[in-house]
Amino acid sequence: SILDGIFAINLVYLLFEISIVDVPAIGVETLKSNRNSDSSGISNPSSKIFEYSKSEPANSLPSNPIITFPILSSFKSPSSLNLIDPSPIIVLISPSILSAEFANLAADVKAVEEAGAKYLHIDIMDGHFVDNLTFGPNVVKALRPLSNLFFDCHLMVEDPEKYLQDFAAAGADLVGVHIEATKHAHRVISKIHQLGMKAEIVLNPGTSLEFAKEVLPLVDSVLIMTVDPGFGGQAFLEETVSKIDEAEKYRKEHNLNYQIEVDGGINDQTIKTVKAA
Repeated sequence: SILDGIFAINLVYLLFEISIVDVPAIGVETLKSNRNSDSSGISNPSSKIFEYSKSEPANSLPSNPIITFPILSSFKSPSSLNLIDPSPIIVLISPSILSAEFANLAADVKAVEEAGAKYLHIDIMDGHFVDNLTFGPNVVKALRPLSNLFFDCHLMVEDPEKYLQDFAAAGADLVGVHIEATKHAHRVISKIHQLGMKAEIVLNPGTSLEFAKEVLPLVDSVLIMTVDPGFGGQAFLEETVSKIDEAEKYRKEHNLNYQIEVDGGINDQTIKTVKAA
């Protein structure tokens, strides 16, 4: 199946976690492999990897909705790609650097880009909002000149508004902030956009979509955590699946265009569950 073929690419990504996006089916066998092209989409039929057109700005998102899962992401295919059937959804892989070998971070990021990835999910943890401590804007800044990937920065930090300027200056394309981490979600989202980045609102497993509905018309993406944030390698929480479905239905009912990103516990089985939602 397409899902099995795409998930097999984990053999390339090794220790990387995955973020998912859903997209209408692309003519897999008809697209040529043109990894070195600067003007067209990338496809490797043998591994079922797909990308947006390289002619798009790094911080651009498709005009139609996407679904993403840190490590796997989904999006509506650009019109520049040859569509056979616009209705089915396929899955794209967007690696997270959380499980990369930190001593060889630049090499690992280059490896996933060469393998066909388009997004890079960067987990920012402050040791306060979550117990773990990972990267800051300096790491984003160091990687930016080395990669053309879309930098999806997931801020698991208290008072994220304090760090927006730094991440913008470092080269982040999208910043995701937890609804639980700020008292002023509307202000934070507005500030992210003012700084030229895409804005994402993030919901922990225990947080209802109801708490974010006032800002859903403002955001470019909604990230639904399917594990409790703070550490990689956790088991997928089945009770979060209904929230994915709710976010998709709300998007359609209100004619909104945000992505739906799903983060945590994605494997060859849970990817099917999330896609079905």
